Amino acid sequence: MLLTEKTCFHRNLDMAVQGTQVIAAWVDWQHEGEEFICTRVVETNGRISDVQRLACSEYSPGKVQVLCGNDGISRLFWTGYRDMRGTLFAGAIDGPTTERVLEKYNFGQFSAALDHNDTIWLAGECWDDHGVIIRLFNQVHEQDWCQFPIPGERGFCRRPVLAVGPEGYIALAWDEYYNGRYRIASAIVRGSKVEFLEPVDASDSWCSLPSIAWDNSGNVYSSYCRENPVELEGGMASYHSRIVFSKLAPDQSKWQTLEHTDIDYGMNPWQAAYVGRRRFSQLVPNPAGGMWALFEEKLEPYTMKPATGRLILHTIGSQNEQILLGGQSMYTCARSILADRFLPVASKTHDFSQQMHVAYHLHLVDPRSVVGDRPAELPSHVSAQPFEIQEEWAEKRPGFENKQLYFGDPHCHSSFSHDIEGELDELYHFARDVSKLDFVAFTENDFLWQTDPLSSEEWSQCRRMAGIFNEPERFTTLVGWEYTKHTAARDE
Repeated sequence: MLLTEKTCFHRNLDMAVQGTQVIAAWVDWQHEGEEFICTRVVETNGRISDVQRLACSEYSPGKVQVLCGNDGISRLFWTGYRDMRGTLFAGAIDGPTTERVLEKYNFGQFSAALDHNDTIWLAGECWDDHGVIIRLFNQVHEQDWCQFPIPGERGFCRRPVLAVGPEGYIALAWDEYYNGRYRIASAIVRGSKVEFLEPVDASDSWCSLPSIAWDNSGNVYSSYCRENPVELEGGMASYHSRIVFSKLAPDQSKWQTLEHTDIDYGMNPWQAAYVGRRRFSQLVPNPAGGMWALFEEKLEPYTMKPATGRLILHTIGSQNEQILLGGQSMYTCARSILADRFLPVASKTHDFSQQMHVAYHLHLVDPRSVVGDRPAELPSHVSAQPFEIQEEWAEKRPGFENKQLYFGDPHCHSSFSHDIEGELDELYHFARDVSKLDFVAFTENDFLWQTDPLSSEEWSQCRRMAGIFNEPERFTTLVGWEYTKHTAARDE
């Protein structure tokens, strides 16, 4: 089912379910044109509403999230960027507009949830000149919000995720950069009490990108990406990557690792038209009990053409992995299933090479009816030798007379370029603390032939991130982009 049009660019899709309805929201935009938040309602009987558009005026929309309450109201949240500052907006989807909330904070990524009383909970990145911390709020009344204490008044914490349990308890997880590595921090909120859990931290690993959810029996599950540097044949450095699945202990005091799955096969070795989202898992409660985890696996990893992928369904506790969808790419899954047991999944797949406007398609899939089993034998780096990272320079940096030699990389990409893996903050930390560079420039693609243009939202985030990491006399960040000249329309 075609969810969006093929006449403009689309990004940042989110979906929520209410009974037998799917409520979808995303950003529509033209290159250097006006941007809109779009919403649409799809029913499992095939009915689909017209697209409703909300003009974003001078703001460039970032993350968009839809929440559906027991009161029948569908709510919309989004971050708008202007001049490197993120402002949070909220309102009813069928309302005429959305209003600014918590205006004193400079927001980034966020996660919102409704408890059993339809109280809004919100965890968001709050940026300042020193770093990023996570703040947790709930809405007391309209514009009145109560803040809950989260440790770390200084530091670097990103990508919060929230989930509400059967008794109204809140589970919260986020990425925390600590002692040269990313680790998973988390907390449980019971009433007005916040209980912090021991971080998921492995001294030899990079742990990031969490998902968190409660099953119908009140058990809390988490999944995250865990990576270790390895050395391949010929001396090439790479990673061994896994999705790790955990469950909160019965006394809810710590996480218990249950199992993991290898995701090396879908790794993008270099630039490609379709990178895939293998590192990002999504937990979905199984109505029959337990938890499903979904992640994307890119096929033909070495092609420079717009390849396709498959969506893997992992049943936690059974080691059973099956192919839920195949032949598409850039999958986005809803966080829960519909009343008739279908799971909404959106995909964004090129119809042909150099296609300019790529639409979202909606698939209503039954997790009990799969395409087939995931192949048991896939290429892996599990047997590769660990890559030894030098903690400090072995000797003083070389210089000549009154000149000093500096080491850096003037042309790097992140996931903002849509052609390589790695979140921008991860790569800045890697450049500074692992590669021990003196300077770096992340020059994202402005408009490469196989990707969407660099949006105003992404450009604001690039500039803001560069400002955070720039430290005079220690680490220099340079701001720029990769200019691409196009001589004809890409659809021709």
